[in-house]
Amino acid sequence: MLPTTETHRPRVLVVCTGNICRSPAAALLLADALGDEVEVGSAGTAAVVGAPVEATVARLLAERGVDAGGGVAQQLDRALVEQADLVVALTREHRSQVVAASVRALRRTVTLRELARTAAGVESQDLPAGTIADRLAALTALTLRNRTGLADPAEDDVADPYRRGDAVHVAVLAQIVEATTAIGDALRR
Repeated sequence: MLPTTETHRPRVLVVCTGNICRSPAAALLLADALGDEVEVGSAGTAAVVGAPVEATVARLLAERGVDAGGGVAQQLDRALVEQADLVVALTREHRSQVVAASVRALRRTVTLRELARTAAGVESQDLPAGTIADRLAALTALTLRNRTGLADPAEDDVADPYRRGDAVHVAVLAQIVEATTAIGDALRR
């Protein structure tokens, strides 16, 4: 699923709706948490194609030392899904849309927060020694094995902050930071 080879750096695709708020923020923070061993990108199910990261999100990321410049929104399509070794959705609905684009993505698509919950509960011995990619593959497998389907959307979904004011953007970014930090910490233990 994710292990690195000499010619392949594993690809993680982060998916939200417009690809201008949540998914680019999560992709940038996840890329920072995972390091250069894994390639992280993002796309939207109804992307504002060609648009930069939304100004409030860019400002909040900059306050954390993360440069959101240069990123532009792209539309999720079957090819992007099939090129990804792991797809990380911001909501359960996005996860469903990814699987609708390519049913083969079912066993490699999770929500950000369910991956983070698994990460927060693992011990270092639960993940294999080895590369970040190897450990991420094992974390993903654990997440899929432990998925009950009964999770409250509030536990899995990251709300869309678009056009909802600074307070909502701050709260959403805090959820994304918490999730990406938990994932990064678990993989580096």
